[in-house]
Amino acid sequence: MNVQLIPTRTNNGQEKSFADLVRMYEEHRKNLVALDFEFLINFGQALLREGRIRKAIEITREALSYTDDRVDRAFVYLSLCRMYRMMTLMKNARAELRRAFKELGVEYPRSGFPPFFWSIIGLFFTKAYSKTGGRAPKETLKMQLKVALYEEAGLSTYYLRGSNLLMLQISFRAKKIAAELGPSLEMINWLGATGTLLAIINQRAFSEILLSRGDKIAKDLSLQYPQAKQQMWRALSADYLRKPQMSVRIFEQIISDYKNIVTMSDLRLICITMSCNYVIRGHTALASRAIEQLFTEYDKDCTEIFSCNKTFIEWYKIPSLSFGGETKKIEQILRNSRAIFASVDEEKWQITHYLGNVLIYYYLANQHDFEEVSNIFNRFNALRLSPERTFLEGGHYWVAKTYLLFELFYQDKANIPDIVKAISDLSRVQKHPSIQSHYFVLKAHMALIQGDYSSVRKNVEVAREIAAGIDNVWAECEADKIIMMLSYKERKITEAKEQFEGLQQKVKHLGWMGYQVQLEKYQNRYL
Repeated sequence: MNVQLIPTRTNNGQEKSFADLVRMYEEHRKNLVALDFEFLINFGQALLREGRIRKAIEITREALSYTDDRVDRAFVYLSLCRMYRMMTLMKNARAELRRAFKELGVEYPRSGFPPFFWSIIGLFFTKAYSKTGGRAPKETLKMQLKVALYEEAGLSTYYLRGSNLLMLQISFRAKKIAAELGPSLEMINWLGATGTLLAIINQRAFSEILLSRGDKIAKDLSLQYPQAKQQMWRALSADYLRKPQMSVRIFEQIISDYKNIVTMSDLRLICITMSCNYVIRGHTALASRAIEQLFTEYDKDCTEIFSCNKTFIEWYKIPSLSFGGETKKIEQILRNSRAIFASVDEEKWQITHYLGNVLIYYYLANQHDFEEVSNIFNRFNALRLSPERTFLEGGHYWVAKTYLLFELFYQDKANIPDIVKAISDLSRVQKHPSIQSHYFVLKAHMALIQGDYSSVRKNVEVAREIAAGIDNVWAECEADKIIMMLSYKERKITEAKEQFEGLQQKVKHLGWMGYQVQLEKYQNRYL
């Protein structure tokens, strides 16, 4: 497993075993002998490889006491930033990132049109590629660090839900440095990140141009990690370009071909992104497998480091467990999460996922504590994320909220205006087929309540067409349920019972014991 978060820093090319590094560290401490920068950096990376991420952070930070060199210090802060990102502590990661920018004398990207305008001006003074020869190693490292810092700034902006304008500015500022480095991992990352950003803002043609350039560079470099990283950018962009099946196919291929090459940070992103993709389309077994792989399919070092933030990762199991009806396991995860959840106010990406997952649980639960549901709604409102600004990976929040409001309506705990607003909000979320298929099912449900049966059939037909195109079995089951309810409304009892039995068999085949209970509850309302 390649666990390095940054380029290798070794002392004269001499690698020491972990046991040797521990012994040397303890002897130096015992004899009050001063350590040196290179040793602490290597020891910190060795601790990281052993999965001891908190100790790795401590030792890596200690290295700052042994150097005044600004490039070395920026290197340390970048290492700390990436370690915190692995722990899903984006506020901490951003603080370390700002320190790294300051050490290199580079202004941290600011929001607003003037900085964006000057970043565009800088594009006109960027060469396509520059010669890479004749540059001192320290200068090359400094340039690599700058590109890495901008990449982290872009990730931080995305995770903390900054503006697309700021992310574009960061990309434009990084281009000149990446171009000067020539064909390299840094150029692949710039092309991939910018291509993905263009996919996010629906610039399909420009996104493909940049990603194709990255394909060529990765192929020419003939190195496995750059090729794996390029495939990651391809997979991420595919989902934003409304091709969820292509996205998971590429991710699955990366795991098959490069699982011993990608970093653990990469692996975490791959598995969680796949899980989100599978959940919104109802592939709960695959979603659960994607998360379990972080603990079962990889070597000991990897599973130990993921155990450092196991509670965060287990949040992604909630939807699959909900469909499976495993309430006790979910309640345990929720209990374990309370203290952590209360302490991560700025982790918008993480909280959005958690709240959406919990709403799926509440939707499929037998009992509904309206006070708890209201707390979830209020917690999300505090994030100040409009439907348009919600992460694509967090779109399931709006889907689950609307499904839940219908369920609460039947219990006299929600009213029609609440549902109408929820459907309106859902229509403003990114136009992704995984979400759109649910949107038309929910419109059909609203039409059913209003007695507009022709609209019910029309919206169900649209939902089924979209769902079939991306294999969204959850939306397909919801559509079947609406048609069953419509048959009962129209007094076609025999047809309704046949539809119920067919859907019941489908749900059993999927292993959705929790959904089956809810399905029976809906049928009982008409009997």
